[in-house]
Amino acid sequence: MLAAEITAAMTSLRPPQQVHCAGDVALALADTLRCVGETDARFDDTLFRYDARTPPHVTGAALAAAYANFAAGNGPSPVTMLAHELDRLGVTPDFPERKAAMVAAVLAAVSCGNRFHNGNHSREVLGNAIWLSRTNAVLVAIGASGAAPLNGVAVARLLLAATMHDIGHDGTANIDGDGRYVPYRLEDRAQQLMRSVLQRAGMTRESIDGLQVMLRATDPRARAAVRGLTDHVLDGLPLQADVPNEFASLLDDPALALSTALLCDADVMSSVGLTYDYYRRMSASLAAERGTTISEAETRTFFFHIVGDGFASAAGKRLDPNLWHIRAAVLGA
Repeated sequence: MLAAEITAAMTSLRPPQQVHCAGDVALALADTLRCVGETDARFDDTLFRYDARTPPHVTGAALAAAYANFAAGNGPSPVTMLAHELDRLGVTPDFPERKAAMVAAVLAAVSCGNRFHNGNHSREVLGNAIWLSRTNAVLVAIGASGAAPLNGVAVARLLLAATMHDIGHDGTANIDGDGRYVPYRLEDRAQQLMRSVLQRAGMTRESIDGLQVMLRATDPRARAAVRGLTDHVLDGLPLQADVPNEFASLLDDPALALSTALLCDADVMSSVGLTYDYYRRMSASLAAERGTTISEAETRTFFFHIVGDGFASAAGKRLDPNLWHIRAAVLGA
């Protein structure tokens, strides 16, 4: 059933046939179908449930252990995770966001030489987004500050963004050949690789534009400004700086602001929200990908400017104690 859904989406939406090198999409599709048909593990529904009685460090340790197991080849593929969660939300295979997400999962699984920004990272961000969206729903039910309802389609768009956010990542950063910063270079590459797919799936222009806003918010240099916007929209905090034009739509769309905050949290959650040992593993992978060590100054910038005062969403804030513990272990602060 799921294999037929994936095949139909790939056939009807006609994604690019190459992400990094000729034939890589066909290989990723074959591997995806093999996993679904033969070896894919059953989605562990309990892993991504939020329980306020469970201490943050216990939640973090459980997710870190699961992700390590996934990377060893013992976990569900992204398409299985998507299908299970979207079925639960009532987002059936005919929804544009679901069709596009199935294609994104195949493209995100394309093999590459990246040690960090690869299929395992994309699957973790998807898993984090599932945990965060479920946590947000629980917090809405108890009236927690900063939480707000997201309908099934909005969650589907969040999971689509999580799945596609690093498609085509080349293992470098948002810089050009002369070392100059190029805003949103990698985020826009992912959007461009998926744009025709999103259109053929039947997504509205507004939804496609919203996805670009969400993806651009994961550019590390944009996160401080985006955090100020989402804090303003979700928590009523005053704006501390001018609003960048490319993120102005967050002011008028609380659901988009919340989804953007959740995506940004999902992108860094594995690094700074689970355990210190998992942070070290992620940092080592990132350094190996870049071929250089990560300086203390860069680490401090990451913790105090990019991550800043903690996670952005009410759901992410449930893991803030883990972040403080990891930061103290790394920097003694």
